[in-house]
Amino acid sequence: MAIIAKFDLETTQIDTVNIFVYYNLDKVVYIKLPPGFNKGKIDKVLRLKKALYGLQRSPLLWQKNLTSSLNKLGFKEVP
Repeated sequence: MAIIAKFDLETTQIDTVNIFVYYNLDKVVYIKLPPGFNKGKIDKVLRLKKALYGLQRSPLLWQKNLTSSLNKLGFKEVP
């Protein structure tokens, strides 16, 4: 940021934490409700439709999407 300020450059900021929540999951994933949300004695589960921060598959989905987008722009992977 110091270099950008010194040379009066323009920059773009990307929120990488929230980027995970935009991708559809490629597998069926269920999660249990956190403590305090379940009022009854029966434990309920939810099916996720989108990736979630902290989910193990989220970074993989983001990487696949990024790689696909860069390939469409003409970039090549280094073997």
